[in-house]
Amino acid sequence: MARLFCCTKNGVIMTSSCQIPSAKAPYSGDLLPQEAFAFLQANEAVLVDVRTPEEWANGIPDISSTNNKCFTIAWKLNPGYVHNPQFESELEAALGGRKDLPIVFMCKGGGRSQDAAMTLTAAGYTTCYNMAGGFEGRPDLAGWRAQGLPCKQGSAA
Repeated sequence: MARLFCCTKNGVIMTSSCQIPSAKAPYSGDLLPQEAFAFLQANEAVLVDVRTPEEWANGIPDISSTNNKCFTIAWKLNPGYVHNPQFESELEAALGGRKDLPIVFMCKGGGRSQDAAMTLTAAGYTTCYNMAGGFEGRPDLAGWRAQGLPCKQGSAA
């Protein structure tokens, strides 16, 4: 894999590239909400909403038209907003032990879901994507809801 490095020397931007060995990426990559929905429409995969139960109360993605499932498994728990020690075992149970099923992780804005995608890739799940922008979005990136993708109230089974 080629990497491009930039630096300044006497106020002039200098670039250099080199080949580095390709290591396994920390996860499969980022998908924008529209890309995630298209991926779920075209593939057997699952969406895992890692937000908190309080956040799910404001709505969750409705992917019923994709014939795939959406699971709500909190990455962090209140009170204290601490890591859910049961996350991996809850995911394993939801997926019936399948580590080969592609997973799209989403949260409110993309941070927790990226952590989940990296952690589960390291745990042996083969295809883990992060949904950049999440459900609500960020100032620089519209989320699932803002892009008009299907939503429903409450939490998923």
